[in-house]
Amino acid sequence: SAAHRERLLNKALEYYHGSLKIREEIKYKKGIATSLNNIGVCYEYKGDVLKALKCYHKSLKIREEIKDKEGIAYSLNSIGRIFLKQRNISDARSYANRSMQTAKKLGYPVNIKEAASLLKDIYKKQNNFKLAFEMYELEIQMRDSINNAETKKASIKKQFQYEYEKKA
Repeated sequence: SAAHRERLLNKALEYYHGSLKIREEIKYKKGIATSLNNIGVCYEYKGDVLKALKCYHKSLKIREEIKDKEGIAYSLNSIGRIFLKQRNISDARSYANRSMQTAKKLGYPVNIKEAASLLKDIYKKQNNFKLAFEMYELEIQMRDSINNAETKKASIKKQFQYEYEKKA
C-alpha cells in the first residue's frame, strides 16, 4: 500500500541520514557521497524531485572531487533522470551523454546499461526512434553481459564447492 511504502521510505531516510552523519564525522568522502545519493533516491521515490536533485548534485560534486569515476557516472545518470521527469529534455540528454561517456571509459556494463536506458527514454520523448532503438540494443547487450558474468561466477563457485566436497 501507499502508506506502507511511505513508512518504509521514511525509515530508510532516517537510517541514511544517520549514516551520513557518521560518515561526515569521520570525513569519509566516498561514503558521504553514497549516503547523499541514497537519500536522493528516497526523495525521488517520494516524488520530491527538487530535494532529490539537490542530493544528487551534492553527491556528484564530492565524487568529482575524489575522482570516483563510477560514482560520477551514477550521479550524472540520476540527475539526467530527474531532468527527464521534469521534461527538461536538453539537460537530461546532456547529463545522460556525460554519464554514457564516463561509463564507456570505465567499461562497466552496469553503468553503460543505466546510461543506455536513460538515453533510450530521452530519444523516445524526442521521437528519435532510430537512436532510441540503438540505445535499447546497447541496454540489452549490457544486461546480457552482466547476466553472463553472474552465471560464470555462480558456476565457478559451484565447481569450487564440488572440489571441496570431494576432498572433504
